[in-house]
Amino acid sequence: MNSNLSSICLLAHLLVAGLSFADQPAVNQTQQQIEESRKEAAARRRRIIYNDDGCHEYMYDTPENFLSLRLRQIAHTHVDTVFYCTGVTGMFFTHFPQVGELIGGNEAPLNPGKIKCRDSMAALKKAGHDPLVLAVDFCHEESTEVFWSLRMNDIHDSYGEHLVIRQKHEHPDWCLGTRANKEKFSQSDPAWWWSALNYEVPQVRDMIFQFCEDVCERYDVGGIELDFFRAPLFFKPTMELEPVSPRHVAMMTDLLRHIRKMTDEVGRRRGRPILVACRVPMDVQKSVHVGLDLKTWLEQDLLDLMVLGGGYAPMAMAPAVQNMVQLGHRHQVPVYACISLSAMYGEFASVEAWRGAAMNVWSTGADGVYTFNLFPSERDPRLTQLGDVATLKGLDKVYGIDNVVKTGIPGAYKVGLVTPDRLPVVLKPNTTVLLKLPVGEDIVANAPTGAGVAVKLRLQVAQVQVGDEIAVRLNGQDLPPGTWDKSLQEQPTVLWTEFVPNPTVVRSGTNRVEVRLVTDDVAERQPVSVDLVTMSVRYHQ
Repeated sequence: MNSNLSSICLLAHLLVAGLSFADQPAVNQTQQQIEESRKEAAARRRRIIYNDDGCHEYMYDTPENFLSLRLRQIAHTHVDTVFYCTGVTGMFFTHFPQVGELIGGNEAPLNPGKIKCRDSMAALKKAGHDPLVLAVDFCHEESTEVFWSLRMNDIHDSYGEHLVIRQKHEHPDWCLGTRANKEKFSQSDPAWWWSALNYEVPQVRDMIFQFCEDVCERYDVGGIELDFFRAPLFFKPTMELEPVSPRHVAMMTDLLRHIRKMTDEVGRRRGRPILVACRVPMDVQKSVHVGLDLKTWLEQDLLDLMVLGGGYAPMAMAPAVQNMVQLGHRHQVPVYACISLSAMYGEFASVEAWRGAAMNVWSTGADGVYTFNLFPSERDPRLTQLGDVATLKGLDKVYGIDNVVKTGIPGAYKVGLVTPDRLPVVLKPNTTVLLKLPVGEDIVANAPTGAGVAVKLRLQVAQVQVGDEIAVRLNGQDLPPGTWDKSLQEQPTVLWTEFVPNPTVVRSGTNRVEVRLVTDDVAERQPVSVDLVTMSVRYHQ
């Protein structure tokens, strides 16, 4: 084949990108048939939805190199669906867009990881491969559902100039802030994240729609995820922690209607539906606060799957998840809860803690677990355990209550967080505080045949000193005195205290942990606080 003909074939492959539906004759489906086919597709089993952010910082200059980074690891696991994100908002790393830009498209210098992205894409393009096609084809070969995921407002470009798309350079008013915000605010403030797109600008909403339309028309995906949680900043009031106005809410709902109409039309042409999933805050009012009218979306059939939260405080999220599951199920919409590696560290880094978080998700009636930032380089037990209650039963676990201060959540995400009953809590001398610890199972009934169960309840307490004692009641029963991991000192310090409750005291559901600081020292001192709570469940023969 001569070089000119090779170039023509390569260009045709990249433009088509696997499968184009734009010129296909429409299948004669009524709107009712489209809606029924969507409901049927939405109802399929998704034990684990695996979010792959497409931000590969290793070379993937061949199809096998690309697939071996994160996708081959999901084969023969509980992963039934992959949500594949190909980059940040408008700057794409792992597909060749007709709308939007490729990584390395502007003049800003790239860091080493992004240089590998750029060079990998160039190598794949030269060989006639599009990474999103490779991902879609791989998933289809594994009988795994695959969605394309779009971050509706990714803000990594607030500190990475090489990620700022051309439109933001040319139209500074398309952003919610300016670069000067970085000098005026801290990263814990939403306003620091200046580069977030301003959805009040009609051209911004049009651009987002075009990103979605481009992928739906050119790639054989089962659906698209509109990731509203990364980050939930869309209108200027949110940058000041104020609720948006009704007109802002209406703008976002109109955009969703526009996207729904498009996905239905493309799905009608190809004879199979394109589903719409949305990742949203874990509360209806909090969602409206940032511009997302979940009740209207559900009532008007604008989404097919609902994913909850950013996974930044997943250990004690069960009550909030349960409320949202009930809402989604009233409208026949499956609901999935996010567990993110970004919050699973320290005492919660173990596979046992992931099991506890997942068992809590299943106990709410949710339809599955959604993992975020979990990218194993080899086969990982979490992907073969978290998606099935039957598999989780009888396995050791860690349950707990998250500390939303220690997690260090950036301000861009705080506006969408739903974290009631989290830590830290201050202990006043000789006064009882109530902590709520979700446990998603009957730990005694779930013991393997012939096995016993041992429970340890641990509290990390800050600013304790000689003369202090921590007394605990679990579900109304006094626990035997705890033991400190180190000796109390004259100077206030941070220590762990451990209690060993009878396993039969532990309930399936919310466990009431009453904590009391017993001390004779009532003089003014640094506040004593409970900073972390863990409950380990271990089975033994």
